[in-house]
Parts: sequence; structure tokens; C-alpha cells
Amino acid sequence: MADFNRVLLAKLAWKLACNENRPWVKLLHYKYCNNLDFWEVQAKPSDSLVWKGILSVKDLVLRDSCFLVGDGTSIDVWKHPWIL
Repeated sequence: MADFNRVLLAKLAWKLACNENRPWVKLLHYKYCNNLDFWEVQAKPSDSLVWKGILSVKDLVLRDSCFLVGDGTSIDVWKHPWIL
């Protein structure tokens, strides 16, 4: 069950990292990211357990995924994992 939970949290983290056009993604970005990129956000003691769970799997998402650069407008090539 713990692995299944991590996978579901990773799915949520990926949707946040891709900045999908969904109301809950916009809400979490507004509440927790404060003009920061999702990859730069650090957990705070006052954050919700769900948000802390999502942040706890960032390393899993970062390690096992990459971005396609395209025209480069939506990626920071210095901070994000990417391929040409």
C-alpha cells in the first residue's frame, strides 16, 4: 500500500510539475508555490499533509522523468531534467 500511495502522489506531482490546466493545480500553485517553480518549493511545517506528501515524491518524479525542450519557453534548462 505504501508503494501504491507513492505512485498516486507522484502522479499528482507530475500534474503540478507540468502545470496542467486544472482548478486544483492552479489552487495548489497559488497556495504553496508563491511565484516559485514547483521543483524549487520546500515543505514548511504549516503545509497540509497532502502537499507534504506530494513534495516527498519530487525526487521520484525528477529521477524517473524528463522534459522535451521544444522551443525552450516552458523549461529552465539549468534546473529541470531535459533531453533534446
